[in-house]
Amino acid sequence: MRSAALIALALALAACARDPAMLAWEADLRQADRTLARGDLEAGLERLRALERTAPRPSDATSTRFSQARALEALGRLPDAVRLYLDLARGASRQEDRARARYEVARIAEEQGHTERAMAMYRALVLTYPDLMPGLRSFQRLRMLHEEQGEPGVRDWLTWTLEAYPKLEHTRLADNLVYDAGVRAYRQWQRTRSLAAAQSAERLFLRLQRDHWQTGSWDEGLWHLSWLYHGLGRHHDEVVTLRKLQQTRQKTNFIGNYEHTYYWVGQMRIARLQLLAFGDPAAAADSYAWFLAEYPKSRWRDDALFWQGCAWLRAGEPARAEASFARIPEAYEHSKYLERLDAARSDPAGAVCDPAPFTEDDWP
Repeated sequence: MRSAALIALALALAACARDPAMLAWEADLRQADRTLARGDLEAGLERLRALERTAPRPSDATSTRFSQARALEALGRLPDAVRLYLDLARGASRQEDRARARYEVARIAEEQGHTERAMAMYRALVLTYPDLMPGLRSFQRLRMLHEEQGEPGVRDWLTWTLEAYPKLEHTRLADNLVYDAGVRAYRQWQRTRSLAAAQSAERLFLRLQRDHWQTGSWDEGLWHLSWLYHGLGRHHDEVVTLRKLQQTRQKTNFIGNYEHTYYWVGQMRIARLQLLAFGDPAAAADSYAWFLAEYPKSRWRDDALFWQGCAWLRAGEPARAEASFARIPEAYEHSKYLERLDAARSDPAGAVCDPAPFTEDDWP
């Protein structure tokens, strides 16, 4: 309690110690904002200009100039707004403000239909300010504009990405650049089944795995890569990729702990491949056992138990199969698989014992 009182006192003293002139200026700024909010743009603009002249700090003056530019935009005076933004881009003391001003000019160019000019400015922003928010926003706008141009635009985006990466590989934007280009190449392969697109996607996702393994996009990239290998019929590589994802799993005991789809669906995918693609039903049964042990409350328990039983039947282990089948009612007493047991026993090699196929669209 004593420390809280001391903190409160310190804050009160700090507030009292603030320059009265600064407090008055901030009050005038709030009044200017209210004037603009009422729609009285000309009066608000004049207030902002006066406040710029009396600003207590350079950063305060810069802030009022951005507000002036937005007021000019609202008044339809775009050339005046652009001139003010360009002046800020050249003369603002902080790099963040210079970058922001350049972004605003590019945004206005895009909104006015000057797409190629805007894209050139966005590219320059990405290359110049990759570690600042205007650089990231420019990257996002540039990507969207390329996508709007269809397949030629996507190809141009991938080409530019590959050219820009060496300049950006040690910046905060690098993993976004690699991941985004990989996804675009992968989607292009899905649409066209182009071998060149598949090779581009694989190369980019592998670079993400190798060079950007500490980033938030790493697991997303590997998940896409696993589905690329699946579509190409490279099932061994698919399993290796899924295993790499599973190696990052860290179990916790927190209530409501969320297990990412990559881990548990990945395990079900591995089991299905072992059963159908690799012809190793015993390995598949073991994979289902791992799933059942790791996810004891999963709604897929009855599915896993049924397919595990089928795997044991195909492996020539009927007693083990019956042990799996016997546990299905424990997982879900109304399971649809209870009606399929006789068919599975009579024809374990048939379609009734083939696990349902997975598609990427089924799982977020």
